[in-house]
Amino acid sequence: MTTDEIESVHVEENMTSEAESEGRFISRKNLDFHCKSRNIHRRPNAGDGLWLCTLIPLCLLINCWTHPKSSSLLYKVCSFISFGLFLQSVDILVKLSCRKVNIFINALTKVIPGITSSLLIWYLLNIKIILSFACGIPSSLFFNFIYLYILKRFSQSFTLGEATIVTQGLTIFLFGASVKFASCLHEPPMSKMAEMSAILSVSLLGVLLLIFLVHSISFCRKPIIFSLLLILWILLSGFTPVTDPFPAILVGMFIFLDVGRVSVILIYAGIAGVTGAFVAWKISKKSSTSVSLRKVFHIVIVIVYIIGILFQCTMLFLASGFVLALFIIF
Repeated sequence: MTTDEIESVHVEENMTSEAESEGRFISRKNLDFHCKSRNIHRRPNAGDGLWLCTLIPLCLLINCWTHPKSSSLLYKVCSFISFGLFLQSVDILVKLSCRKVNIFINALTKVIPGITSSLLIWYLLNIKIILSFACGIPSSLFFNFIYLYILKRFSQSFTLGEATIVTQGLTIFLFGASVKFASCLHEPPMSKMAEMSAILSVSLLGVLLLIFLVHSISFCRKPIIFSLLLILWILLSGFTPVTDPFPAILVGMFIFLDVGRVSVILIYAGIAGVTGAFVAWKISKKSSTSVSLRKVFHIVIVIVYIIGILFQCTMLFLASGFVLALFIIF
């Protein structure tokens, strides 16, 4: 074959592949097009990680299946809601990959995942049908809105899969924490883990409210106003009557009336001090940090969690929540 013939063959092959791609109802090209048209800019140099949308539902459902007696009713409800959120994730991703979606089908498929999870809650958990639908459908619709909002507002911060797992976690947390907060106001929890869970729910709900206010109202971003909001968050976290006695008193008694917990806190303080000194030393040297050196911090976190899991699991749970709250705020 001559050079011209070879080039013509390549051109024909390219035209054929493009025609096939354009003819597909679901394709990567459609996904890229719809993301750009919706002003969604995914994290660069990374795959979409669509498999991530299965992680939270699998974790919750498998745990419910293997530990049905120890799983609370709220945990089971959240598990079925997570399944609905998984279906909602698939629905959104399929629509983004489709060449065109009918308006009626688009509206119908938005509520099908919520209806599915609601029916599962009603049938398998014997909860009233109205309450079941009040749990399932709003959660799915909220997820649908927040997922696209996060992708648009946090440009190049998430892949499609990463955004699903973040939004699923946020939706399930908001539902579970809100229900727990309301139930604890009616009847304070009895077990230590339930008490710590209630305290963390209030604290993290307060953090989300603080984020919402700062994000929505520019006036709240002023240092004085933000400081007042921060003080208000601390007071609400410490003195909202979700436990008996108040959370601040209960946490103080929980930590300082046990020698083992005090010892673990001292160990954590020592680790934090050494890590802080190391960071200060690196900053003073003004030298770049290698990847292998950064792994030291991963090792430190692993040590912290191993100590907590072995000796003070409940305190580790409590401390992790508070550290997360402080990390988000500061």
